[in-house]
Amino acid sequence: MIFRVVLIGISLVGRQILFEFNVVIINNRRTTPQFTVNNNIWIPPVPGIFKLNFDAAIDKEKSLVGFDLVIHDSKCLVMATSTQRITANFSPQVAEATAIFCGITFALVSGLSPLRVASDAEVVVNWIKKESKQFSDIGVIITNIISLTKDPR
Repeated sequence: MIFRVVLIGISLVGRQILFEFNVVIINNRRTTPQFTVNNNIWIPPVPGIFKLNFDAAIDKEKSLVGFDLVIHDSKCLVMATSTQRITANFSPQVAEATAIFCGITFALVSGLSPLRVASDAEVVVNWIKKESKQFSDIGVIITNIISLTKDPR
């Protein structure tokens, strides 16, 4: 099941209920994604696995960061897409890590797992794979990504 929730016009209480609903869904669908670094050749995932591709873009002048997410199945069919834009001044690594976090969350809420995450941000992927403790702004995001991949039980 794929769904998209629009938060425009929803009260604060409604947003809190929606947030708690998404937390329950995510906690019940945790996955251990495989992380790969893109080599400029798109390869579909093996049957039974979904592939998350994404890109982050930064507009420093307007203080905007955008994320495009797409999830494919093994037959190259698009299962879900999302475009998000936030007001922020992120470094490229923070933008890529945030896109990974948003993508994994989006996949889990949409019920699209197990998941393979393909990224061209080799440094960020290596931090995630090594469960590296970063003591900077990216550290919180890396920790959140890692927590999405752990079984809470």
